Amino acid sequence: MTAAGTASASTSPTLTQVTGFGSNPGGLNMYSYLPTSLTAKPALVLALHGCTQSANDYYADSGWPKYADLYGFAVVFAEQPSGTGLTAKCFDWGDTGNDTRGNGQALSVYQMV
Repeated sequence: MTAAGTASASTSPTLTQVTGFGSNPGGLNMYSYLPTSLTAKPALVLALHGCTQSANDYYADSGWPKYADLYGFAVVFAEQPSGTGLTAKCFDWGDTGNDTRGNGQALSVYQMV
């Protein structure tokens, strides 16, 4: 996916930051991984990293790119870029401002999909 949110051909798939994916009230970052051989109607996996991780950490250690290459599906890695202390880079699903339909981080993730 490119910054405008459209697919682009690539000979060597990598993790790519996507901007302009819609409203982003949760302030999340979006990254995509598109294998060179997507199936005709590819599935989409949404990957959420754990606390203190980044999208790149999860991309490198999760195995999702390997399986995306093998089975031809796309992966979106959502990233919570902020937070400190015990909540460092944690998605805030315990806050109704983030975890209810049409609000905060939930809406940001919806816009990514």
